[in-house]
Amino acid sequence: MGQLTGLLTTVLGVLAGFVAGVVSVQLIAPDLLRQTPRATVPAEVTARIFSAGDFSAAGDLHRARGRAQLLDAGRIQILRFTEFRVTPGPDLRVLLSTAEGDAAGIVPRLDEVLDAGPLDSFAGDQTILLPEGLDPSDYGSVLLWEAEFGQLYAVATLER
Repeated sequence: MGQLTGLLTTVLGVLAGFVAGVVSVQLIAPDLLRQTPRATVPAEVTARIFSAGDFSAAGDLHRARGRAQLLDAGRIQILRFTEFRVTPGPDLRVLLSTAEGDAAGIVPRLDEVLDAGPLDSFAGDQTILLPEGLDPSDYGSVLLWEAEFGQLYAVATLER
């Protein structure tokens, strides 16, 4: 019985240490997990700002700030975040939504969003190349969606 208790204590200690380590990295140094930028726009591409909006947090648990810009470069569409920062999360996705509205009023529906991929970093400027042929006028907001737990973190309502 004493050996079983000791083994159980050791296993629980290792598990608690692992969870604490993962949470610490997520909270203290989230950018260590994602250092590689997703896309670079060729220097010869000139784009105009089609629409833009400021991020606002969705609820009291998450914070977000910065600006989202949907850029039109002819055949190439670009989503750019500037002066960006968001509360870290385990699986944040960038979604373009056909819906417009503030952070409290949007619940993403699969038929209303385009998944632009995972968020590259929780802070700093970012550039995301969007699928060719995308019509920027179809989208009214950018959502930061935590896919694992189904939580909306932030919204930027795009205005022309």
